[in-house]
Amino acid sequence: MIKKLTLAATVLLAVVIGFLTIAPSNMSFDDAGYNSKNVLEHLQVISDKPHSVTDYEAHEEVRRYLLKTAEDYVGAENVAERNYLTPGNLNPTDGIEYVGADLVEANGVDCEYDIRNVLATLPGKSETGVLLVAHYDSRGNIKRYGELAKSYGAGDDGYGVATLLELMRYFSQYKSGLENSVYFLFTDSEEPNMYGSLLESQNTELMNKVNLVINVEARGMNGAVYMFETSKKNNKVMRLFGKANDPVTYSVAPAVYSVMTNYTDFTNFLAVGKNGLNFSTLDDINDYHVPDDNYANVNTASLQHYGEQLLPIVAEYVSDSKYSDMSYFDGTHDAVFFNFLPGVFVSYSSVAAVILAVFLALALAGLIVYRAIKKQFDFKAWGKYIGFVFIGLIASAAVGLIVSLAVARLGGYPWSFVNVRSAGSDWILVLTVVAIFAALHFAAKRFISAADLTMSAYAAVTVQVVFNVITSVALSGASFLFLIVSLPGVIYLAAGQFVKSVWGKRTVLYVSLFCAVCVFAPLIFSLQCAMSIGGLAALTALAYFSFSVALPMLHDEIRGRAAEAGTDETADLSAEIY
Repeated sequence: MIKKLTLAATVLLAVVIGFLTIAPSNMSFDDAGYNSKNVLEHLQVISDKPHSVTDYEAHEEVRRYLLKTAEDYVGAENVAERNYLTPGNLNPTDGIEYVGADLVEANGVDCEYDIRNVLATLPGKSETGVLLVAHYDSRGNIKRYGELAKSYGAGDDGYGVATLLELMRYFSQYKSGLENSVYFLFTDSEEPNMYGSLLESQNTELMNKVNLVINVEARGMNGAVYMFETSKKNNKVMRLFGKANDPVTYSVAPAVYSVMTNYTDFTNFLAVGKNGLNFSTLDDINDYHVPDDNYANVNTASLQHYGEQLLPIVAEYVSDSKYSDMSYFDGTHDAVFFNFLPGVFVSYSSVAAVILAVFLALALAGLIVYRAIKKQFDFKAWGKYIGFVFIGLIASAAVGLIVSLAVARLGGYPWSFVNVRSAGSDWILVLTVVAIFAALHFAAKRFISAADLTMSAYAAVTVQVVFNVITSVALSGASFLFLIVSLPGVIYLAAGQFVKSVWGKRTVLYVSLFCAVCVFAPLIFSLQCAMSIGGLAALTALAYFSFSVALPMLHDEIRGRAAEAGTDETADLSAEIY
């Protein structure tokens, strides 16, 4: 009973601490610092009415507000309305100076409205600067599950616009001492085809001054703000990102985002070779692109989290002349990164990922050879349980897929891998994962004999180590998923072989379990926010794969089976640990 309680306490503590890593901060109303009261005031004005490109009057009101506010902060001489007249515009405004007509034609942009970006500049000693981007148009009429929906744009992208305005106010206090420039770009027409950012990315006048782009978005109204996309060869970019307070990010996120149907303004800047970072809230997709995206549903903690991360990054950038080098952020390799504990952000190079993976593979091979020489390794059982690992993986994914299809069908929603809106999606994820683990627990009791417990552990660790090697070479951003499990797994197997202390072995086991749960619980939740219940098959497979090392060992009656096995060496080891 004590061991069961210890196990439960370990898991519970890991879940709580893990979720603290993605918990946004409370709001700050520090007049001298980042003041969320100002953010809320901006947001209330911006989201007063739906303001898509076809809501002409409301759209114009938001643009005028941006121009007036920016002029108050940085001076009218540093604010420009960058107007792109499109061939399809039926009613061009007279008396407006339009720029970039050649870019409009070259990029095939043809719509029935002008595209008008707003650019505000905080000039530094160097013209080289960081470009902060948010779009000020909201989502217009779209058919969502049979009904027309129009967003007020409080989250998407009022969160981004209001955050940029507050950052502009904050840094305008120190404009005389800025080493590098800050360019604030409020783009038009992001929702229909990202036209504003497309045209701006082709404008060499600005692009020749920008060596870093930070895009600020929102997909949902709640939760942590994630840095979910970055540029290639990002080791120097991630070094700057490390200056953020309460950073939340996982290097697997860009891989997930690449299979989603969403695009942002950041896409266009990446296409022209710019380095940068992309930020967004992810929680509560039910408020995304619908009327519920309004001021009444604003999450103040999420708003604060934008500032917590962005302000230190920009402050570092504008304070050091080394960033004035246009090629400074051209890195040499990708970084692998993830959140581990509250305030602990882990980042290392893709080269280090390969080295670690190879080292673990060699260590595991050494353990297998050592046991084989001692005639303590059953290759037949090892191969059998490797097969069982993949059977469990397939079964877990199948259950997740079936549940997601059922949720979509019962809710009357079209099924999509990355977009199924449903109430109670968090609980659906939890209950599905618990049910899968319960089933696997009973399967382990039935099919894994006490004498084979060690072989089944070797099989699970082997699979993790192999995938760690593969991903470190082919998809380094995802390699930490397998490192976090395979590293403790190899240590556990080594401890089982060479550590005589029962408590030493138990410590390895519980520390390993704690680390895995601490990382994977918030990660799986975050992926669920991003992908919705539609991605449940991938989430359940990841949950199973993450803890497959522990599955052969963490079930009831292990001690009883070990005792029945008598003198078997493997059983003796299992009895000691459990």
